[in-house]
Amino acid sequence: MIQLPQIFKYDYSEKQYQQKINTFMGVCTSHSQKQRKIKEEEKNNTIQQNKNSNNGSLKANIENAHKNSKSPSSQLSQQGNQKQKIDMGAILDVGRRKRGSVQTEKKSQYSQEKSEYSNKNKSNKKTFKVNISLKQVPLQLCYEIMKFDEHNVLIRHLITKKLRIGTLYESNAQTKELVQQILELQLFHPRLQNIIEILEFENQFLIVKEHFENKELISIQIENQSEILKQIIEIIEYLHQKNIIHGYLNIKSFQICAQTEKIKLIDIEKILSKPQHKEEEIQYFSPEACNQGNIYTKQRDCWAIGIIGLELFTGQHLFQGDSVESIQKDILSNHEVIIKTVINQIKDVQYSELLRLLLNSQQKNRISLQVASTHICFQSQQVISKKRINQLLNKVFQLKKKSCIYQCLALFIIKNININFNEDRENCLFYEMDASNDGKVSKNELMEFMKKNKFTEDEIISQFIEIEKQNNGIYFDYNEYITSLFETSTCLIEDQLQDAFSQLTYSNQGITLGKMISLFPHREGQLKLEFNEFQDKIITYPIFKKIMCQ
Repeated sequence: MIQLPQIFKYDYSEKQYQQKINTFMGVCTSHSQKQRKIKEEEKNNTIQQNKNSNNGSLKANIENAHKNSKSPSSQLSQQGNQKQKIDMGAILDVGRRKRGSVQTEKKSQYSQEKSEYSNKNKSNKKTFKVNISLKQVPLQLCYEIMKFDEHNVLIRHLITKKLRIGTLYESNAQTKELVQQILELQLFHPRLQNIIEILEFENQFLIVKEHFENKELISIQIENQSEILKQIIEIIEYLHQKNIIHGYLNIKSFQICAQTEKIKLIDIEKILSKPQHKEEEIQYFSPEACNQGNIYTKQRDCWAIGIIGLELFTGQHLFQGDSVESIQKDILSNHEVIIKTVINQIKDVQYSELLRLLLNSQQKNRISLQVASTHICFQSQQVISKKRINQLLNKVFQLKKKSCIYQCLALFIIKNININFNEDRENCLFYEMDASNDGKVSKNELMEFMKKNKFTEDEIISQFIEIEKQNNGIYFDYNEYITSLFETSTCLIEDQLQDAFSQLTYSNQGITLGKMISLFPHREGQLKLEFNEFQDKIITYPIFKKIMCQ
């Protein structure tokens, strides 16, 4: 089981700890009974209300709710850099799911689930993904508890049977701020242990994340150090592009996924909450950080990555000490000698050159991760066939011509349903194309990738002209790339379709516009337009099945 960072620790006696677990489980049962009763009452009321509703009044209600909603993100933009008092009422409105009432969702869910992201995400409409949501719902309604270990819970989704890992937090000011940051940032990356959703119940929060069988970097023999280092740079550069400084990087921040042999960053909560540093993290401090430990800079992360790069080679920690002060003294006094000694033993000249650039003692002369990601030691010498590249491009741009609803539903299925599709195995080629590591492939990046793989200038121009005839520009993002590789018409069975539909609907009455916008706020305009084609703006199961099998 993955050991995630424990930001908040509590000292309970054995009796108190058992009482806490019993309370945790009892809340789920009692809340579940209340929810079932409420659900039946709402269902009966909804049937009668739906008979009298009309599209004109529905549109007016949605627009009015949206107009009057005020999200935390819009408040932050108005107040600038002033420290804001956390309004948990506003946070809990984001992603709240009122089960069993289609009419209620039509009128109010759009404004509740969308408001958190409305202003923040309008600047990034080229990217789409499934959004992290906050649900006021007991754990028992969504997951089966497999194992409970202090603050970590191994759980299995009741519908998809997928394993997840949850971290339990007491509801306090720190936790509420952490939850607010997670909802606002909406971080997603294949090299990150991504957050799926957040559950809130009885003064507790459960942050639900991906589960994977893992291997510790420090405990295994690494053969291809440059490939591991490249993946580490990819995820930290992604954070830097969002102006997020890690500040706590160490070799335990990463684990290798046993199924894919790719690394994942596992301590995302630590980045956001900024707890006190531990001794094992001090060993990765840059010289300037030893003097100013609470000042976080991108150069500080670059240094830590350089130290991790050396440890991948040596298999052991470089700086020693029995206290924070002694470790810092060892870094300040001996870092030049220790680093030079280890680097001189590395036979891969290009790899050692990159580490020297990352570990420059002068902060201003230290290489950035954007530059490091393009270093020659990461440049693949393998040439990919023109036929394969043409096939991939054809799939991606064929997907972009399909309806927005299809694209969103297909992505949701890839992320949430047990299907025979290995995302990590399929994404390697995308990262060859995405030279800037921003999650998108631009026209210029695609051109350089094709040149590298022996396309002539005439072949590239001819290909681009053909693409632009049928598409609005030449670009695609990571999720468009991944979704294009999954053939929903041939790879999905009836049970998988039913599982996906049950997750996307309330009381199996249909998928609503509000639900889709809450998951894909970046596609709001397109979704609104396409939902007008459906009666009562609801996608029933027969329509859903027809869309996915087209």
